[in-house]
Amino acid sequence: MADTKPAPVDSAKADNATEAAAHTQSSAERLLSTVSQYANAEFEGTRSEYALLTKLNNAAAGEYGEWTEKLAHANDSALQLQQTYEEVQPALQLIDNLATSVETLLGTAQQLDEFSRELEARLRQATRAKN
Repeated sequence: MADTKPAPVDSAKADNATEAAAHTQSSAERLLSTVSQYANAEFEGTRSEYALLTKLNNAAAGEYGEWTEKLAHANDSALQLQQTYEEVQPALQLIDNLATSVETLLGTAQQLDEFSRELEARLRQATRAKN
């Protein structure tokens, strides 16, 4: 059989290889650590943005809720006002009719006053003419 002895290993080459492997492992660990830090920072930024959006959404929902309540109250008030108007509308119509009648009566009273002045003036003239 042939002599199958392993080739002698140069110790300087072995040390260089071990050193290179250690350096490669160290560089890989630093790279993974840096990538991990970057990914964590990205995730933290995204988490912060999500938290802010959640707060804004909750605040907007609260505002919408308040406006909904205010509008419901305003709608109830408008309905009450409409109902009240419908209840007093016949009285308002009577008031309008009364105002029209008072204006007509006032015009008639003015005409009567003017006519009574004319009659009084004629009576004076007739009394003077008789004397």
